[in-house]
Amino acid sequence: MLWGFLLSTFYKTFLTSMLVLPRVVEPFNTLDELVTKRPIPYMLSPGTLLSAIAKEAEPNSTFGKLYRNVGSWGNDYINASEKIVSGQYAYVGIKSAMYGVMDTVFAK
Repeated sequence: MLWGFLLSTFYKTFLTSMLVLPRVVEPFNTLDELVTKRPIPYMLSPGTLLSAIAKEAEPNSTFGKLYRNVGSWGNDYINASEKIVSGQYAYVGIKSAMYGVMDTVFAK
């Protein structure tokens, strides 16, 4: 009977912990909103396909504005990830490149 009580208690605690979601505040919803309103400076990695597309885009397009208004070029991954985690910069790039930073943010 004791084992049944302990098992049900741990199971209930586990289910409750799965319901807790981290609160994430998004200062922008679209790339166009980030580029035009500039609520936060953003970082772009040099040498990526996205930076090449932005470099070749028309100046008045969203990607053209993205390239012209870059706050920082993320050459050093450790330094760039610290700035992103602290909220100083947003990162514009593919999601898989930022799994380490996302893990650090959600671990807090």
